[in-house]
Amino acid sequence: MSDRPTATGVEVDLQLAGDHGVVVQHCAVFGRLETPVGRYWVGRPRPDARHPTSVAVVFLDPRTARRATVTAWTDSRRYLTIETGGRVVYDSRRDVTCDMAAWTATRRAHAAREGSPA
Repeated sequence: MSDRPTATGVEVDLQLAGDHGVVVQHCAVFGRLETPVGRYWVGRPRPDARHPTSVAVVFLDPRTARRATVTAWTDSRRYLTIETGGRVVYDSRRDVTCDMAAWTATRRAHAAREGSPA
């Protein structure tokens, strides 16, 4: 496998790559969603069709070696972190703005509906 993944035959311009970590989606609606990964690649910030800035994180499932992608957009509903050895090695908020006041308000509203802590 190449060190530079391709989404649709186009090489991803990388800013970070690593082995064995956890991709964490901090979602204002669904909470913290953790995905263990075998390898991961973080693309450079770039415009998306609907958003001025986005960052794609491509990763391999450690059990099946299937490739998957999760993207952070400037919608203030989700941000991504990558953790390795209990340490955060990447936080999408440094590349893609996330209004944390709006994120927190949305998280509290959904947590109240679910009856779980925010």
